[in-house]
Amino acid sequence: MSFEIWLWAVKLVHIAAICIWVGGLLAMPYLTWQRHGLLREEGPEAVHRLHRMVRMLHVSLVSPFAVLAIGSGIVLIFMRDTYGPWFAIKMAFVAVLVLAHNLANRVQRQVFADSELDPDGEARMRGGDHANLSGGRALALGVMIAIGSSGVLLAVLGKPQLHLLSISPELFQPGGLGVWLGPLNPFGTR
Repeated sequence: MSFEIWLWAVKLVHIAAICIWVGGLLAMPYLTWQRHGLLREEGPEAVHRLHRMVRMLHVSLVSPFAVLAIGSGIVLIFMRDTYGPWFAIKMAFVAVLVLAHNLANRVQRQVFADSELDPDGEARMRGGDHANLSGGRALALGVMIAIGSSGVLLAVLGKPQLHLLSISPELFQPGGLGVWLGPLNPFGTR
């Protein structure tokens, strides 16, 4: 197969993985927020069922596609030699998405920290400080995910021209950061 076919195949995998990753991330705050009042209204078994569903979404879908999106993105970097200023903006928004992914996982663990199974398989609820996710926290997490994903999309489609090259042209070349930080590296060559 030619290089162009491989390039388009990796791009397709990358875009599909991002869509599934971001879609799952957007669903997680809403699903976790549903824990609010569930114990009181439907009992511990409903909370445990919701916990299993949210955990399955995170472990079986969102996290693997996050790894696939980032891995295929790294492959695309080397296939396309992408080092422009717009790419630095994209990477900043990808960092926001990774942070949101980790925060969604942390919130999910806190909200369901009081959900355990007895040795006989019955759900047991202890209550706790983090038994509910407030609507404000869920909305804030959703907004963070939306900002990260829209920022990536706008950076890739718009490829904004920043004139940072006039400040430091070597910064946006491969190995350019070493020019600035080389003297601070204790393991660098002298």
